[in-house]
Amino acid sequence: MLRKTIISTSLFFLSTQSLAGRIETAGAFYKEDSQSTFIESLSTTFNPKWIEGEGYGSSFSLGLTAKQTEYSDKNDPVVKQLNGETELKQFSGSGSFSQGLGIGRSVGANFGLGDSRAGSSKWLGVNFGEWWLEETFQTVFSATRTWVEQIPYSTLLPGDLQRVYLPENVDGWNFGVSFYQLTTPNLILRGGYNLITRSDRPNAHALNAEGRYYVEPTRSAIHLKGAYYLNVGEVKPVSLYGEVEAYSASLEWHQRLAKQWILMGGYRYYFEKETPVAATASINQIGSDYFYGSLRWRFADVGWTAEESPEIYVFGGFYQNNEPNKAYMSGIGASLYF
Repeated sequence: MLRKTIISTSLFFLSTQSLAGRIETAGAFYKEDSQSTFIESLSTTFNPKWIEGEGYGSSFSLGLTAKQTEYSDKNDPVVKQLNGETELKQFSGSGSFSQGLGIGRSVGANFGLGDSRAGSSKWLGVNFGEWWLEETFQTVFSATRTWVEQIPYSTLLPGDLQRVYLPENVDGWNFGVSFYQLTTPNLILRGGYNLITRSDRPNAHALNAEGRYYVEPTRSAIHLKGAYYLNVGEVKPVSLYGEVEAYSASLEWHQRLAKQWILMGGYRYYFEKETPVAATASINQIGSDYFYGSLRWRFADVGWTAEESPEIYVFGGFYQNNEPNKAYMSGIGASLYF
């Protein structure tokens, strides 16, 4: 589960600022002992002014992602599901829309589709945001419905003598609430809670918190993040994953160099305790370290959010856990305005 998020969280996606439009592309390569993956993303944002009046701005974004994975382990569940084929190509598209309803209030919607030989997925969500305390504190409520169709498949879990039958259709919900706090001119706090339901898994609960502090004398920024994930309950033999409890913490340092460069370095620790099947005494504990960083160059000397300047960037990372397993990731990206 963690390795699937490393690439996606390392790519830099769109900001929805008051601009005519923005387009961004990024590509990354990820390699570990059991698989290698190449991913390419392309996304764009438009900000039309359909309704006159302050606080009635709109934002519309579209994104496309192509992912190709080559598995070196023929015993991988995905390879077995594909009848021994070791290459999997995945394509996905997504979109979102946000409409201001006056100063401090907005509504939005998002949707997406995904497709591969292993199955397909789609999702549709809505959200509502409100600013409070003189527009220094924002809350966002969201609900997303998901549908998954996959190739029916059965396998015997190692050591458990438990046969798992993956269903053809899986559906669920994601209900979330998040906040964004402009505490001081130098400090931003963020956090949220999500309830995730799926027809093949127990309900999951996810918490996250983040603090960002700007160190003015050194033109730096510190980001401190933490997350907790709990997925405990009756596990039926319709999923490859059993009960899961996971923690993560990360620290990032962002440093301005000269006028147009930004250097970032980060470290993330992740710990997961997984019971493959609830009825068994078998417990798998995974601890991992992830070191990552990026270097950005902006075409002009602008603020941190780069609201007016195109940029290019490179990024990379190193991941290892106690299985043992090691992985390397690298990529390059660029964004332009029109």
